[in-house]
Amino acid sequence: MTRPNAAGERLFVLFLLGVFLLNPPMLSIFDVPRQVFGIPLLYLYLFTCWGALLSLVAFIIEKGNRAAKTAESRGEAANDDRTV
Repeated sequence: MTRPNAAGERLFVLFLLGVFLLNPPMLSIFDVPRQVFGIPLLYLYLFTCWGALLSLVAFIIEKGNRAAKTAESRGEAANDDRTV
């Protein structure tokens, strides 16, 4: 069973990861005149990080929703057993 605030903690850690990845010292590492498949390396890094962060946020939120629905259905089933 997961803790009720686990999703919030995971999102906070993900926020900190985003701050780290999109911080100017990290961006300066990829700010070089090099292209990958015709795309400047900095742009590729930015959009890859952005997409990965959005995907992880969606995964964490969806996992939390599934856990809440499961806990809700278990609670309803337990209440149904008691009323019989």
